[in-house]
Amino acid sequence: MGLLDRLRSEIVSGYGSEYYGPDRQRFLTVKPLTQPYGHPRRSAFRQPIFEAQLREGLARYPHVETRFQCKAEGFEEFSRQGAYRPSPGRRRDRPGRSRFHDRM
Repeated sequence: MGLLDRLRSEIVSGYGSEYYGPDRQRFLTVKPLTQPYGHPRRSAFRQPIFEAQLREGLARYPHVETRFQCKAEGFEEFSRQGAYRPSPGRRRDRPGRSRFHDRM
């Protein structure tokens, strides 16, 4: 979605931890050095900020509708389109369909 640079501005990535016992002696150091998926294994973020950044990123796509407090009753995937069935009684004025694009 092209959000990585924006997200990185608020993420502490690749950090390690040191654990100390009651005697103040370090008994464990955790410092992941590998990045098997191209990103550090450990990253810290503030969830409200992270979620706001994701919502801002989704706003760039007019075909995406953000919904809260909804339950998906099902999902079907076919070709480059997907369809979901919203719960009964939830916004039936719009069909539950979405199109997936290469740039997403």
